[in-house]
Amino acid sequence: MKPADELPLVTQVDCQVADTRSSSSIRVKASCGHITEPLSLKAWAKSRIDTGICSFPCQTCKKEWVWQEVCKLALFTEEERDCYEKKLVELTKDDIASYKKCPDCNFLVQRVDPESLCVECLSCSNVKGKLYQFCWECMREWKNPASHNKECGNKSCSITAMLLSCPLIVAPSIEVHQCPVVRACPNCETLVSHCQQGCPLVICPNCSYEFCYRCLGIEGCKFAEFVELRDDDYSVYEDVNDFSECIRAGRQKITGKENYEINPNFKLDEDLTE
Repeated sequence: MKPADELPLVTQVDCQVADTRSSSSIRVKASCGHITEPLSLKAWAKSRIDTGICSFPCQTCKKEWVWQEVCKLALFTEEERDCYEKKLVELTKDDIASYKKCPDCNFLVQRVDPESLCVECLSCSNVKGKLYQFCWECMREWKNPASHNKECGNKSCSITAMLLSCPLIVAPSIEVHQCPVVRACPNCETLVSHCQQGCPLVICPNCSYEFCYRCLGIEGCKFAEFVELRDDDYSVYEDVNDFSECIRAGRQKITGKENYEINPNFKLDEDLTE
């Protein structure tokens, strides 16, 4: 067996292609400068996650290694990474300050510095051949030349951040159950909330655009239709539509629209104004 100082050393740059050789004969250099072996590192990382631990400090200097670096150094296969990222997502579901999925590649990214809004995705940087950073709040590519600045350079960053992090509606009996409590109008991007009563159809207070709060207008939506049931001196409206095929849209990102069109089909129901 070769002495330890004669074993091949693989840096961070080329460790992704090193899996063609035996992991037991490879040493890799971490960002902190210390050396480790992929096979033992992988076993150690898996063991920590399996026992509910989601931090990865260097065993020599205790400097924190981010999850993406651990995957790279330990030569995780795609299947292994997918399996353990699912476990990490479950472990960190209440810790959105430390773990989020990259908006570009959808791999899990760990943020070590809670004060920094500019975060690098190692996987994207490697694939693109250049530094790729995104804003931790609005989840869009970082545009500000100063990475330590509190402004990412994207329009309406704080509004998008709110749309991405606001609570979900908890009302199992209505169709907007599990939708965000705040949406952006698909027409003019004005912030809108649902009253959590009746059907999913809402009307934007700014441009009068009517849209489905559940799917935001994705093809296949069946807007609510009502029939009026007369009962003596008052009317009862019954929802007769089925929203089982209406897809619940995900969270939104503000695009910064400056112009919008007024919905030509909008007509205020006079009965509802009385």
